[in-house]
Amino acid sequence: QIATELAVKDSQIAGMIIFNSTPRHLADVACDQYKAMDPLNESIYVKYAEAAKTVREEEIQGVYYFGADDYYWATYNSLDTIANINDADIRTLIINSMNDAQIFQADMDMWNVNFAGKDNVSIHIYDDISHFGYKIDVKDTTALYKKADFPEELLDEFAEFCE
Repeated sequence: QIATELAVKDSQIAGMIIFNSTPRHLADVACDQYKAMDPLNESIYVKYAEAAKTVREEEIQGVYYFGADDYYWATYNSLDTIANINDADIRTLIINSMNDAQIFQADMDMWNVNFAGKDNVSIHIYDDISHFGYKIDVKDTTALYKKADFPEELLDEFAEFCE
């Protein structure tokens, strides 16, 4: 998300790769992660997310939501990843993984709704890479915790985009 901020502010940036990221507000992502781990307290996490998403600089009191203080959230709330990508209007490669415990289907859907079919944006969703980009055996639930190689196909896609 920070890359999109830089891209919209610096006209010398010709393109960007967004890798295993989200266009959604990070409080929503954190909320989804917490709910997945602790579904019994879903209503609390939803309230935290709403509070984090609405805090403004003049309201900072040192309150923490999802491990970050309200100063962080007040600053973060000015980011708009979708608008930044549109405003930067540069070549953009978005790569995500279906097997990423940090990212959810809602993230993939939001990328597609906003950028599928747009000439300067390419979206590629991998089925067999982790959040860190390593190739994993999706049938092995412990694969995320084993040493793995960064896949050639992903390196080739990065290189092709940069050419």
